[in-house]
Order: sequence, then structure tokens, then C-alpha cells
Amino acid sequence: LNSLINEEKMKIFTSESGSIGRVSSKFAWLCDSLKNERERGISIEVSTRALTTNKNLIAFVDCPGYSNFFKTACSGFVNANAAVLVISNERGCLEIALTQGSIVLQQAFYAYCIGVRHFIVALNQIDIAPLNENDYLTTSKRIKDTLTKLLGVAPFVDIIPISGWLGLNLMCETDELKWFYKLRTNDAPKTLIQAIDEVGATPTILQQQQTRVVIDKVYRANSKIIAQGRVISGKLNLNQQVILANNQIKTSVESMQVWQNDRTQANLGEHVGIKLKNVLEKQILPGTIIYSIDSPLAKPAIEFTAKIINLSKFLIRVRFSSTFICHACSTEIKIVGIQKIIDRTTETTLESNPKSIRKNQTAIVTIRPIESIAIETFISFAQLGQFILHSSRQMRAVGTIISIKYPEPTKNAPKIKNLGTKK
Repeated sequence: LNSLINEEKMKIFTSESGSIGRVSSKFAWLCDSLKNERERGISIEVSTRALTTNKNLIAFVDCPGYSNFFKTACSGFVNANAAVLVISNERGCLEIALTQGSIVLQQAFYAYCIGVRHFIVALNQIDIAPLNENDYLTTSKRIKDTLTKLLGVAPFVDIIPISGWLGLNLMCETDELKWFYKLRTNDAPKTLIQAIDEVGATPTILQQQQTRVVIDKVYRANSKIIAQGRVISGKLNLNQQVILANNQIKTSVESMQVWQNDRTQANLGEHVGIKLKNVLEKQILPGTIIYSIDSPLAKPAIEFTAKIINLSKFLIRVRFSSTFICHACSTEIKIVGIQKIIDRTTETTLESNPKSIRKNQTAIVTIRPIESIAIETFISFAQLGQFILHSSRQMRAVGTIISIKYPEPTKNAPKIKNLGTKK
């Protein structure tokens, strides 16, 4: 956030946050720019900022932590290669954070289900609750064991002690943590910025694939409709002919910006703002996927078969309705059929045509979305084929897409709208 942090801005933030009794939130105001966020002291919208390091230009995505804004947070998770979990080392706070059902563990689980596999734990407030080597090793083991139990697998977790308030171990090494640096091998990151720099980049194999851009936000700027998203495969070029998978609209890229700089090309992994030719605001919504014009995958799904795991104590039956969250898409779905209960490990059939799915059972189901959505199978593109079912402010199930049913072409079917050449 180098370009955002300067002495003049921090003086303004300190004064304004102090005037409403929230001086401790002055650093949060770098990302929390809405009036409602600053008054309430919480993040409500996903905000993206550029973080420049010695190695990379990184997109820093600040996501809401409260369950009320769960769907909003998921639209941020889909853009992440790694998640930074900030946990206080102060006595009592650490115990709460690692308690089953805590906000921290919920967010970690949601991020994992969306596709995040790399976690960095920033062990904060070491200025208030000093650490020593034994405390660090004990706490690290506890955090890793908790995440392994929560996720069912041992994810990559790097634990870095910091003080966000004093800036200790964020960018530079500090004398207070000499014992910590001795524990690290030569290649292991020692500061938080080094740990972020070590996050693996998007696999280069995706560069050779067709263009896929997942739109997570649509807004107006100078009377123009701007679609904001991330290039998750291939690359996007200026004037390129593209198709919106959700509604089959063909158009072209009129202009694009990456971090407010005009570009003629957006590469794999970059966050881009796009102006599409002759496309209205109601025609492109968060969750839309932009494909290359000739992509055979650019079709809306009307029904799909999926493998789901029931995570709640409530039964899941046919006609069960829920919010379906996949990449940046959020829509209502209905389960129209339960084919069988299977063993999670061997996938052998345990029960055919069951009436319900109990807690921790894995099942093959047929799902029908209320409106057309753009998705892919988990095998073809994992990021677009894994989802969460959310209802009554809690996660009900997670799943992966096995197969997709597309609308059958008919003689009387409307032609695909081509807006790219309209004047």
C-alpha cells in the first residue's frame, strides 16, 4: 500500500478517526473508505489496493469478516492466491479466534472452499503480549492443528509475529524478534511482506488457455459502465471479440485499465476494469464470465449434477432451496433430485435414491438454478467448479460440479445478441 500511505494522509485519518472515538481504526481507513464502514468500525464492501514489493505488484483484497457480509467476502476470496488471517496474540483473544465457530475459522473455511490453499497467519499485537520462542512454537502448533482439523487436510500455513500498530516485522526485521529469525531457515520469509512475496503465482499453464475473466463488480465512472474482474486464464486484449456466458451477448473490449492505467492487454492474474462496447449495466452483473468469442464453454447452465457434503445438523431434502455461491456468482438454487449417498473416500454407493442427506454425508445431487449462471465442471476448471450452499446465515454444504446441462438449441431459439459492431 506504498502509494496510499503517507504522513499527510495519516494525519488526516488520525484526526478524523479520533473525532468519532475510533483512533485505533486509522490504519483500517486506508481500505475502508465508505462512511458507514468508518462509523461502524467494520469492513462492509470488498476493496482492492495495489501493494508494491521488491519482487511483485500484488493485489491486496480487503474482505469483510462478519457473517452478515459473507456473500460479499466470497467475491473477494475468488480473486486470492493466498489468505492473510490476522489473529491477536493477546491473552484470551487467541483462544477465542481458535474456538470452533469463530469468525477467523469461518473465514478460513470459506476461503478454502472457494479455492484458497495458502494461508499466512499474522500473529498480531506482540507489543501488548510479547512472544518468546517456546510460546511461538506452542502457538504455531496449535494454529496449524486447528486449521488441519477444520479443513480436513494440512494446508500450507506460515505464521509471522507482527505488531500492526507499531509496524514491527511488517516490512523490516526488528530487534525484538531475533529469536524468531534464528528459527527460520535461510529461504524462509521473516517479515510479513516477505511471506506475501513468497506466495505462488497463478500457474503459467493457464496462460495458454482461452480467455476467462470473472466479473466481481460493476460500477459507473464518468457515465461509463465499468466491469471489474480478474483474468483467471489466458489474456484479454483491447478490441478483442468476447462473449458473456450468462446471457450469450457478443461484444468487444472498448477500453481497459489495470490499476487506473490504460492498457492494451491484461495478463493472467491481473485485476482489470473493462468498458464493453454497447453493453448496458443490467446486461453484465457480478458473477458474469467473459470468454473468448469462439469458446464452446460460453453457455449458461440450466441444471447440473454435483457432489455435495452436508455440513449442518439439518437434513437436506429434495426441493431444498439455498444460496449458491461459486466464484463471484451468487444466486438461488433448488435441489431437484438426490441420486445417491456415497462414501467420501472410495465414492462407492451406500444408498440409492435417499430421501435426505444427513450431517457429514456425501451425496450426488441434481441442482437447478433459478436464473442462468456461468459455471464449469471441477475437472475442467476447479476455480469455476467448486461452490458453497449458504442458508439462514450459515454454510449448509460444499460441493463440486460433476456435469452440466445446457439449453438445447431449437429452430425458434433467439439468435445470440451481437453488440460489438453496433454504432
